[in-house]
Amino acid sequence: MKKLIVVCSAVLLMVVLAFAGTKTLNFAWEQPGSLTGLAGWKLYQSDVAGGASVLSMTIPYGGAAQTTYTGTKVLTSPDGVTKTYYFKLTAFDTSGNESIKSNEVSAQIDFEAPGIPLNLQVTITTP
Repeated sequence: MKKLIVVCSAVLLMVVLAFAGTKTLNFAWEQPGSLTGLAGWKLYQSDVAGGASVLSMTIPYGGAAQTTYTGTKVLTSPDGVTKTYYFKLTAFDTSGNESIKSNEVSAQIDFEAPGIPLNLQVTITTP
């Protein structure tokens, strides 16, 4: 009976853990021109290529000029799907002016779990 309880607990735990997946996306870009008054960047996200996008996150400018700027976005989605996300970036200044959107980039995220192992067996070997 103890073995059955352990197996059932493990199966229930696997179901709970398989509910959602999380992936971290790293973005990098260059910011040409004057940085005077630059306040940061806005990352926009869409589920459709070239489609309407919504503000996904705001990345503040740290105040130090760099050759490349970076930002990180964490996505959480239900397991069992592979989905493509589309992103564009704008720059904005301290007066509230915002640039036009950058080129669109995409990332295909695989939240699909591997198939369930089948035909698990155990044997007992005695010396």
